[in-house]
Formats: sequence, structure tokens, C-alpha cells
Amino acid sequence: MNNKRHLQLLAYASVCFDRCTNPFETIHLRKNDVTAKECRWLSQQICEIIEEVLEISYGTEKMEKARDKAQLKFAETQEELSP
Repeated sequence: MNNKRHLQLLAYASVCFDRCTNPFETIHLRKNDVTAKECRWLSQQICEIIEEVLEISYGTEKMEKARDKAQLKFAETQEELSP
């Protein structure tokens, strides 16, 4: 994947989030011919951007504590979804 494609995917995701929608919805993925590999890449990029903003805004220690709590809540959610 080249830099132009990276920019295209990140820009489209930004527009989606700005309009309170999910860039990973099927309609958006199909419209932009997004592959599974590109979805994984985009997800990782969004995560890195969010973590960077959290570190800048709250500091590394507070961000890590909040992330630990979020990990626990995520695990609970996954347990609820399991049969």
C-alpha cells in the first residue's frame, strides 16, 4: 500500500468520524474498495493517533491507567458476547 492510499483511507475515516459514522461500515468499505489488510492497517493507525492524543493531553501514566481499565471493560464485553 502506498502513501497516497494511506492518505486516502485516513482522510475518508476522518470525514466519517466527523459526521458521526463508522468508516468500517460495509457501505464505506465497498465504496472505497478497502481490503481486509487495509482495514487492519487503518485500525492500527487510528489506535496510534488516539494514543498519541491521549498521551499529549493526559500524560503517559494517566493514559496507561485509563487504557488498562478500558482493556478490562473490553474483556467483559467479549465475555458477554460469548455463548
